[in-house]
Amino acid sequence: MAWYKFGLGMYLLSFITLRIKDSVLSIPRIGIWISQLMERMGEKMYDVDPLDFKLSDPSLKELIFGGEASLWTEFVNSNTLCSILWPRASPIGERLWTYKSSPRDTMKSRLQEHECRLLRRGYPVQPLNGPGFFWNEVFDNKNNVTKDTLIHIWVGNYTSKVNEVTKAGLQVIMSEGWYLNYISYGSDWNNQYKIDPQRFNGTEAQKRLVVGGEACMWGEFVNNRNLSPRLWPRASSIGERLWSSVLVNDTKKASPRIQEMQCRLIQRGYDVEPIIGPGFLSLYL
Repeated sequence: MAWYKFGLGMYLLSFITLRIKDSVLSIPRIGIWISQLMERMGEKMYDVDPLDFKLSDPSLKELIFGGEASLWTEFVNSNTLCSILWPRASPIGERLWTYKSSPRDTMKSRLQEHECRLLRRGYPVQPLNGPGFFWNEVFDNKNNVTKDTLIHIWVGNYTSKVNEVTKAGLQVIMSEGWYLNYISYGSDWNNQYKIDPQRFNGTEAQKRLVVGGEACMWGEFVNNRNLSPRLWPRASSIGERLWSSVLVNDTKKASPRIQEMQCRLIQRGYDVEPIIGPGFLSLYL
């Protein structure tokens, strides 16, 4: 996960890890900040219209992904379809505010259904390579989605949510419980390590529909000074969980591996924080 400034505004880029057969695929997700906040961060304002946005422009793909643009799948963010994020006088806000007279839940459901409908028609968001992703609210609000859609479970009780979505025959990725902006005194990595997206009361066929997860961080209290130490090596525990068997779940055995990762990062010049407790690194440095 890293911050990038393109001169257009500030974006948060995080990575989703999918386990596909015997491979691990990382997919970048671009979070676009609220328009008023972007005005303060850059010299120019650049609104990305959630109702009219395709990541198909070659220059934009090159800017974000370099020469590897064809390898990535676009993440469809239904939260951008919310009228409160856009000034009513703007072209985007004018369209979104037409839903303002509806109750909030109804409005959100209608917006998400509108997004689903546009996606099924191939517009405005066209996946670069593979299926589209939706937040779990799209599923919760009973929107119709195609069977090749992946549902991103980010809020709610993950065991019941994963069971519900996979029972409907849809694939799942998960980040609920893995938001690293939540911190506490002492070691908290072991709580994240114990979360397993496939540990729910479902059939083996359902569990095979759980294809990955995401370590992520909201940026309200994060900047370039504390991003790296807050992420690492805490995110390593989530990485190990995602590529490990469900039988690998002993935090005492995992602790030396996480600490070794911490030492390697320090050796390579990264600012990371101790998450196991006091120790020494002379063996590695």
